[in-house]
Amino acid sequence: MISPNFPPTGYPYIMIPHPSNNELTVGRVHTRDLTTLDLYVQHYVIVTEPIDSHSLKNTHRNADAKGNVKYSTTRSASAIKQCPGCTQHNQDALDHANRIARRNCRSKITCLFSQATNVATVLPIKSHQLYQDIILLQHPINNLLHTNHSNILPSPSTPIDRSELNLPHQSQPDNVDIDRIVNSNNLNFQLIDHLIKSPDIASQLKQHAKALEGYHILSFYTDGSLVRTTLINDVMGLGWVNENNEALKFQASATSWPSSTKAEMLACLTALITAPCHAKVTIHTDSKATIDGFHRLPEFNRLSIRKREKITNYPIWCMLSFIIAQINLDVTMTKVKAHSGDRLNDMADELAKKAVIQSPRLILNLTNILALRMIMTVDDFHIEMSSRQCLKHLSHAKNFYQFLLLRRSDELLLLSEQHHIQWTITTRMLNSNQTDTDRATTSFTQHRRRAFKFKLFMKELPTLTQLNQRRPDLYRTTTYVLCHREAESQEHV
Repeated sequence: MISPNFPPTGYPYIMIPHPSNNELTVGRVHTRDLTTLDLYVQHYVIVTEPIDSHSLKNTHRNADAKGNVKYSTTRSASAIKQCPGCTQHNQDALDHANRIARRNCRSKITCLFSQATNVATVLPIKSHQLYQDIILLQHPINNLLHTNHSNILPSPSTPIDRSELNLPHQSQPDNVDIDRIVNSNNLNFQLIDHLIKSPDIASQLKQHAKALEGYHILSFYTDGSLVRTTLINDVMGLGWVNENNEALKFQASATSWPSSTKAEMLACLTALITAPCHAKVTIHTDSKATIDGFHRLPEFNRLSIRKREKITNYPIWCMLSFIIAQINLDVTMTKVKAHSGDRLNDMADELAKKAVIQSPRLILNLTNILALRMIMTVDDFHIEMSSRQCLKHLSHAKNFYQFLLLRRSDELLLLSEQHHIQWTITTRMLNSNQTDTDRATTSFTQHRRRAFKFKLFMKELPTLTQLNQRRPDLYRTTTYVLCHREAESQEHV
């Protein structure tokens, strides 16, 4: 009578225990939080008045079938309607859901609460709804309420089994020490397997998570380092040390989309993934950018994926938010002044610097983060930037390459291959405006000035040498009229 399989998308009608009193409550999914896997549920109540008192939907099918037998047998099912507002709703969740409703042009919500996804069960709804304001179930509500729900709806007061996360299972790496790391239902081990693709680093993080199982208050000192080795490859180093047990240290390196802030964020990520569930964690870092970004994390979680993409390192912020929500951590970021003589901070800094050379590479599996919804990859390499900006850069690179292949650009191609042209500065010079007020407008004067700069750059000024090549019948001589000695070329002028 009740389907145990909950759909990953859509807005089904459900029966779910209310978080305040643990009583079974009827509702409809209004929206979902892909980070915490929670549902925002619109509360519905059972219709007690006669169903005939409700107005029918304005359809020809209802108008022609009035008095039909199906209208007299609606009491074989139960009717529910939207709750106009009661004491069971959560005001914070209601305000958040109404903001989403306005943004997505949906109807306003009246009574709403939030609950975990895995305690919800879909209700069977009649395929054809006759009435305007009520919904008919396929079975009486009394039959559903008297059903033994102990095997269908787990109590929200009991610990939720996180082993049923919607994440693909990965086999244990071959080089993991099975004697030291026991294959258990530890949530940290599952998250490490699903989010960390580097076997050596995953094994080390599991050992640290096993050692920290008995702690409820933790403190980490984290640091990151960026080393520019060549013109092409930059390497990030990250490290942390646990204040509760200074013997627990970690260091790794990374190369994808390098930046000093990302190195700091990766250090925080690897520290948090080892913390036990419901722990209170304090992160000591000297990166103000990381602390400011962490404080904006609640606002970040409410943004759409299009707006999230505009934020630097948005996949790492999504992964940090996902880890904190899954392990239910209480995280506090504390600023530490760099190179101030703090012993543990200096130790973390040394670990990060040494990690650049001697530590294995940290590779994250971003495809397992549901909040990302979309991630672009090229040859198993994740593109951690805005999809629109990425396609824009690819289009510009293609057009620039086609420009260099033109015959008139042979000299520019040779100089570019020999790295004699700084294209960033050159492009800025060609597209620059004379004043700041010209940036938002395009005038004839601005157009002529920009055309002159491009002709000068491409050696396309209308000198006698150029005009003679185009129309030798009109321009029969190339001698410069002022000196009468040399040809009038761009170099001579």
